[in-house]
Amino acid sequence: MKHVVERIFVLAATILSACAVGPETPMSETGPRPGLEEDRAQLGRMRSAFIRAMNEGGVEKWIRSHLDAGVAVMPPGHPTISSRKEIIAWAQGFLKENRIHEFAFTGSKTVAGDWAFENGVYLLESSPSAGGEKQGQRGKVIFIWKRGTDGWKGTHVSFNSDGYWP
Repeated sequence: MKHVVERIFVLAATILSACAVGPETPMSETGPRPGLEEDRAQLGRMRSAFIRAMNEGGVEKWIRSHLDAGVAVMPPGHPTISSRKEIIAWAQGFLKENRIHEFAFTGSKTVAGDWAFENGVYLLESSPSAGGEKQGQRGKVIFIWKRGTDGWKGTHVSFNSDGYWP
């Protein structure tokens, strides 16, 4: 039941993000919302830090700093992971089995009050740690962020793979 509720939340958040103030329309009834560009810049810096952590190490530190304690991560082909501890274990297992050569994310950011949504495409180039050919993977991702007293924290991450290429 918990998985159904989480998936409904992600669907609702996706729909809300399509209707909320987006990158092309940063206007409110009284003009640009104060702090909107800074919110987007903070989210961009957090995403850049994630990409560096994937490419250079430090994923555990990034997870502890930027994901909410009750975060739900929905990786392709795996059940929902619902704690920082489980996410760290999953990420460490992935990084133990795979050598990351490049990781990139291209997407858009939408800020709606204390919620923010990033959706887009990721590209991952990796090879098996035990040896083997490089392979690329492309997929879709949505990050859902909530502003709290200690800044933006990821509450939901859902991604799926479009497949690999040699």
